[in-house]
This record gives sequence, structure tokens and C-alpha cells, in this order.
Amino acid sequence: MRPLPPLLALCSVSAAQAQQLPPLRFEHEEVTATVRFVSADRTGPLCGLYADRQASVGPGLYVNACTVKVGNTDTPTVIILPSPQSWRGSPEAYLRLMRHEIGHWSGWPGDHSNSGSVK
Repeated sequence: MRPLPPLLALCSVSAAQAQQLPPLRFEHEEVTATVRFVSADRTGPLCGLYADRQASVGPGLYVNACTVKVGNTDTPTVIILPSPQSWRGSPEAYLRLMRHEIGHWSGWPGDHSNSGSVK
């Protein structure tokens, strides 16, 4: 598989943050997104390559997913998620994680505020 080009992380999400759902205006029934599924044990390190994760999720916390930009763009271009086969949490937690990252894809800012432009 060919490696991804350099990325800029918009948001990474720890296990606790993954339970936070985006404001309704950032949730959509239909979304066209590019998703890269990786082994759950690679999600955190892969997301960590693209920004200082210690600053955004705190020391000792594991990053479960991230939404990133590829290249020089203002909008997200890739969602990195653990593959369903390697996910160690409940199915409900995985769905919340997906909704969380799709919210970021749709414009929800990485600081989890209600600001931001809807995509």
C-alpha cells in the first residue's frame, strides 16, 4: 500500500472525547468522506505523526481516531479510524467515534466548541 502524503491533523480524539457527539448542525445523514481504516494499535501513532497529540489530548491518553487535512487545504480530506475488526470497544462506542469524526469532517472545530462553518 502506498503511504499517505504529509498530513495536518485537525482533531484527534481520545477514548473519553470520543463519547462527545458534535452539535446537531454538524451531523448529516449523508456524508461523502475518505476514510483510512488502520489497525486499532496503529491509529494513535499514525494520528500522532501529524500534530503534537500531547497538547490536544493530554499525556498518557490514547488517540482513537483523527480527522486530517492532506496538503494545502482548509477542509478535512481524510478520516483515520481503527478498522472494525481491530476495535476493542463496544459497537455503540464505535458508532459514537464515527459520528464524532464525521462531525469534524463536516466543520466541527477541533476544540469541540459549537463554532465553525458547516461543510
